[in-house]
Amino acid sequence: MKYVWVISVVALLGASCSSASDSAAESEESSTPLTVTSVIETQSQPVAASTTTAVPTTTTTVAPTTTTAVPTTTTTVAPTTTTAVPTTMATIPQGGRIADLTECDMGSMEITLFIAKTVPANEVKLIEEQVCLSKELYFDRPGTNWEMASPIYVALIDRDNSEGAVELETLYCNYILEHHPTGWSNGKCGPYGGQGCQTSGKCLFTDDSGKVGGSCICSNFRHDGFYLYTNMSHEMPRHEKGYRSTALHELFHVYQLSSIADPSISKDAEYRLMGKRMGNSSVDVPWWMEGTATYLAHYFYDQQPGAVANSLYNEMRRYLTTDYNGSGLGPIPDQYKNAGKPLTEFTFQEPDKTVAYRMGAWFVAFLVDQVGIDTIFDFYAGLEEAGSFDAQFLAKFGKSHTAFLDDFDAFLEKPYDEKMAIIPS
Repeated sequence: MKYVWVISVVALLGASCSSASDSAAESEESSTPLTVTSVIETQSQPVAASTTTAVPTTTTTVAPTTTTAVPTTTTTVAPTTTTAVPTTMATIPQGGRIADLTECDMGSMEITLFIAKTVPANEVKLIEEQVCLSKELYFDRPGTNWEMASPIYVALIDRDNSEGAVELETLYCNYILEHHPTGWSNGKCGPYGGQGCQTSGKCLFTDDSGKVGGSCICSNFRHDGFYLYTNMSHEMPRHEKGYRSTALHELFHVYQLSSIADPSISKDAEYRLMGKRMGNSSVDVPWWMEGTATYLAHYFYDQQPGAVANSLYNEMRRYLTTDYNGSGLGPIPDQYKNAGKPLTEFTFQEPDKTVAYRMGAWFVAFLVDQVGIDTIFDFYAGLEEAGSFDAQFLAKFGKSHTAFLDDFDAFLEKPYDEKMAIIPS
């Protein structure tokens, strides 16, 4: 299915998988995504009322009829007021709405939209189109682990309306409490979020100052039982390209994560299969997981009707010739070379992060030029069975990732025109 996009004139700008601005959004427009694992704090765990019956010990106190006594070395009486487990989180007003995706048939994939009150209908439609496109591009392939691919909860947040984000968080957390009580308890909506979330609601979709957060996959399916895709709005129509490519980026992360079917796999083992931890290091690195998501998002956006002309070519040129984010540190390839370390050792901390995402995308472009785009999906389809990132990389791409990285470093020394020649235009 192809989608013809209508350009809107409604305002609202966005970011990506990390909190970001228009000049630093994770898309053609700018910045980089948050790590796939974190959001900010949320609701605290309520305390259940005691129902223990009084048991006499060395002395006995008669329990009042309004409460029950708790046994100690001498019998004591429980407080007359206790807090019950809530069925809703009524301390903070809830707002926005919950909706089903209507733009296409998602088959067995369960998609639910949580829409902040000031997100306009045309932007909801845009995100629905990208969800539909992602299913067609990523999931409708051999080897997809459908049972691990959903539910996906898509939170659409207005970057300019903190109040709407806080109210939507309450609506969302009430829903999770009802439908995923274990996920509620394990996640940011529950006690893990801390006391501050209970009183302010500035935890999941905003930071504690009230600033609306960026776009990310903000939950762990194996831990919570669902994926939360938080999408912060972009300025329309100026950044429609970024709006669409950011959605393709984040939903590719869902595809990546769904390739592992083992529900009991440890976080460390999962990250090593994903190439997010390399060798004996316990440090998370973006080069492969984010490099593939960044390149494929731009690659597939560029192929769609209505895409900005030469979008992929221009984006990759930007990565090659500028510092990308106004840091003043010089062109990204120079920062990479001057760091004196392999791409697999760049971390999620700046300035490493900006370099790793962009050089990671260039590495994937270099790889795709030699093995084809479909081989990336073959890699993920057989990853769990292969048992290790290194083994699967060698099996699907014909040489080790270290050998390919050596070839890539040599490729970067070629003239500009030869490098740009591998990018479809």
